[in-house]
Amino acid sequence: MKNILFMTHLDDKFIDGALVMIYSMKKNVKDFMEYPMKILHSSAISDLSVENREKIKKLVPHVEFEDIYNQSYMDAPVQYPKHRVAFLSLECFRPTEYEKVFFFDCDMLCIRDISEGIETAPNEYVSGCGGSIDDINCGLMVIGKNWLSEEVYNALIECVNTMGQTRLFTQHMINRVVPKFNLISDDYNWKVAPHTDSNRVIHEYGITDTTKIIHWAGALPDTSQGRKPYPKPSEEKEDANVLSELWYKYKKEMLEELNV
Repeated sequence: MKNILFMTHLDDKFIDGALVMIYSMKKNVKDFMEYPMKILHSSAISDLSVENREKIKKLVPHVEFEDIYNQSYMDAPVQYPKHRVAFLSLECFRPTEYEKVFFFDCDMLCIRDISEGIETAPNEYVSGCGGSIDDINCGLMVIGKNWLSEEVYNALIECVNTMGQTRLFTQHMINRVVPKFNLISDDYNWKVAPHTDSNRVIHEYGITDTTKIIHWAGALPDTSQGRKPYPKPSEEKEDANVLSELWYKYKKEMLEELNV
């Protein structure tokens, strides 16, 4: 096995997205089965059933699961209880035995090889996509060896204990603790919302032949009802737009592999 850990967090509500994302990486990432993978869940917050764990193991037999409990996650103020599961992303700074950790969200689709970007990301930084070296979208991160430590993790937990309720709270915590990032191409985290109109029609300047990961993230443009989160692909109809069609194509292939 390679010394780079693929990692995400998950509960039953996002199993469809996770299965499709994992299948898409298996299909498109060079030597994917040589990377160890760990999936975090929390029976105290919102669990991942044995049945759904078995589905993932059919795709990646060597995957490991870890049930996380941290009292700080339970005590922290959140707008909605379902948001607590996002705290599990902070756990990806703990695996000190690895050279790097590649963290990914489950509302993504990998459509091209990403191994080079992961392998070449410097150990001195947390690498990701965003607007500046001081701020990244934490739905995709390559965490270099220098940032995999109990010291960093404890600093993040201190943020959980003291920061209070904010929107995108774990992203704010990571951006607070990590002072500077290594920016990689947005091709690795191409967010859908900025490229759509209020009717979720994809603009002409959408994905290109270099786009590697599509991320159903962000908010829809302002409407009379205010800004709303962009729907996850599993919440869309198959013919909603070209990206929905693409996601459902991968889903059908994934189900065939699972013999469902």
